Amino acid sequence: MTKTHKTRKMFNGILGLFLAVLLLTACGKKGQDEFEKGKALYTAQDYKTAVTQFALAADKGHAEAQYIIGRCYAEGKGVEQDFSEAIKWYRKAADNGNEDAMRAIGKYYEIGRGVECDPSEAIEWYRKAADKGCVGAMVEIGNCYGDGIGVEKDFSEAVKWYRKAADKGNEDAKRNLGKLTKDQK
Repeated sequence: MTKTHKTRKMFNGILGLFLAVLLLTACGKKGQDEFEKGKALYTAQDYKTAVTQFALAADKGHAEAQYIIGRCYAEGKGVEQDFSEAIKWYRKAADNGNEDAMRAIGKYYEIGRGVECDPSEAIEWYRKAADKGCVGAMVEIGNCYGDGIGVEKDFSEAVKWYRKAADKGNEDAKRNLGKLTKDQK
């Protein structure tokens, strides 16, 4: 094999690797430009146009954009308030791994907003979110065990979940943990 042939083969290998990385990077950013435009518009309180940009990103599978559209429907920002539509968008985001959407779905099941009230379904959604690291969902699970919502009251389980969230710096969990252990004395 000649030196030129080796050089060409090495160049082709590097070029192939570069193109593969470029393709993976482009795929990883699906809808990111539209999402960033939506965030800027949302910050500027142009909610209606922001929702349009988020929808463009959401159509490309951008989970955070899907979650924010759900929040916009929940809060009536840029769209008419519609809890059923909010839950629809939260589900899309949850299907794409968004833990905040999973927690929101749990809360909606807990209070019966946009769906029929189902505390045991709420706890399942909180667990999905907590399994992905959502600290707020850990607090919600602690609340459920502390109050007997969707599960039997179990103070040791409540303490366990509050402690998990407190260890991650959550102030609500620290406060709840303090109240719970004080009440047990």
